[in-house]
Amino acid sequence: MKPNHASNKNDVDNNLEHSSRRSFLKLGLVSTGVLASASMVSGLTGCAATPRTQTASPLKLLRPKDVAILESLAPIVLADCIPDDPQQRSAALAQLIEDTDSFLFHSSQFNHHALAELFDLLYLPPTRIALAGVWNSWEDASDSSKEQFLTSWRDSSFGLFRTGYTQITQLLAIAWYKNPTNWDNSIYPGPPLHIV
Repeated sequence: MKPNHASNKNDVDNNLEHSSRRSFLKLGLVSTGVLASASMVSGLTGCAATPRTQTASPLKLLRPKDVAILESLAPIVLADCIPDDPQQRSAALAQLIEDTDSFLFHSSQFNHHALAELFDLLYLPPTRIALAGVWNSWEDASDSSKEQFLTSWRDSSFGLFRTGYTQITQLLAIAWYKNPTNWDNSIYPGPPLHIV
């Protein structure tokens, strides 16, 4: 009697199909459990997102963690615009944060929510490491790791990363050049003059 290779092949295909479905379902259940556990632990330990009402004083919208991210990335994004002198640098960053907060406060509620979510992702250590590749807190991260983060998001094949990069860099640039004291004629001469 001749062995039936066709039926053996069908049995193997069915077993593989069932095992891959089973593996997929197991992976889904385990992933759901891990995410639920991480969410619960972060909520219980106080690592969850800061409520929107807790802003950094005297700001209207930005929270302390938002300020930490923006202050950390501003010298990279604005490069030579930020002074090197520590006292002038501190004053320039403080003014930039106030201008950024004012600009955001007058933007749409949708922008507020989208940026808050972006900053939440970039601030929490697990998501900061996974999405930005920055292992240290933003305050302690090296300039090279911040530059690498911005470059990887700018050049990413994922549209969401490119959008996040654009939001951060455009926000800082707009807030910086919104202030006339930052207009250096060699870099930005200011808006065109209207002759009446």
